[in-house]
Amino acid sequence: DAAWNALLADLTALAQHPAVQGDILSLPSAIFDNWDAHPCSIDAANALTAQIRSILTPMIGGADYVVLVGDDGVVPFRRVPDETTFSNERDYAFDAYLRPGSPLFASVVLGYNLTDDYYVDAAPTAWQGRELYVPDIPIARLVETPDEIRAAAQAFVSSNGVLNPASGFVSGYDFFTD
Repeated sequence: DAAWNALLADLTALAQHPAVQGDILSLPSAIFDNWDAHPCSIDAANALTAQIRSILTPMIGGADYVVLVGDDGVVPFRRVPDETTFSNERDYAFDAYLRPGSPLFASVVLGYNLTDDYYVDAAPTAWQGRELYVPDIPIARLVETPDEIRAAAQAFVSSNGVLNPASGFVSGYDFFTD
């Protein structure tokens, strides 16, 4: 498919950039079959993340960082229980503009947070009867549409990896100050 080939070409250029020097890992489609059949299942999503982690872990020894390409529908986040009593994610599920019946909506309404830290924590910490994931190396995602992912990769390569500081915006709020 032409769109995939164009995206792959831009990702390859990004991976080969001297500031990146990365490898591209394409996941086998067969590992997605169960999650494709049960997209709102927490167990199916987490089983898939375990399979991805088992493929990824041997490759990241010595890596400086990991970048996943695609949103939760492409490479799922690990679902972990939101055990907070104040401001639990499930309290906001119906105000979050999530599509009912989607994997993201199911995760939030069932009280789960999403994390990528699972993929880069070699030895998760036992904590309150479950695992706590503390990343050993930085992890990030290139998300949104394939065209937007391509644009981000092209921008990095064309700017030689240097961002204009005036192009950024940082914001915050006092949500928990009261």
